[in-house]
Amino acid sequence: MVKENYPIRDETMREVDIESFENLSAIHQEYLLYVRYTAILIDPFSNPDDQGAYFDFSAVPYKHVDTDEQGVIHIPRMPSEDYYRTLMIQAIGRALNVATPMIDTLLLRYETTVKQYCDTHLHQQLSKQFELHHFKQDLALVTNYLTFYK
Repeated sequence: MVKENYPIRDETMREVDIESFENLSAIHQEYLLYVRYTAILIDPFSNPDDQGAYFDFSAVPYKHVDTDEQGVIHIPRMPSEDYYRTLMIQAIGRALNVATPMIDTLLLRYETTVKQYCDTHLHQQLSKQFELHHFKQDLALVTNYLTFYK
């Protein structure tokens, strides 16, 4: 995750810390997560402007729903993909009997917002992204796998 989506500069985090992350103490892991996510608040590979400021990712506005050429409404890639991944993390937690209260809250908030949008836009053609429970097979796969190997 450090290298693929939003890479950080090599000097920000040692490779040995990345490779041995699971074996580090909880406080060390927490610190590395803090470093990793603060490191991407600005684009670490951008060049500073005339005032010395770097591109600020945290200032990029969230995209809103979008309409394609056929008139179908789509949810932006983020948060749509984040919803899927977060559901999978929640399923892992449940299969391992780990409480995920913040994840539960975030998912409920997202699902409520999507449902409200659907309820107030009845005459619009909505993409499959608005069908919030179409990952049942994926969730079952995760749950069955973890239950089998418990």
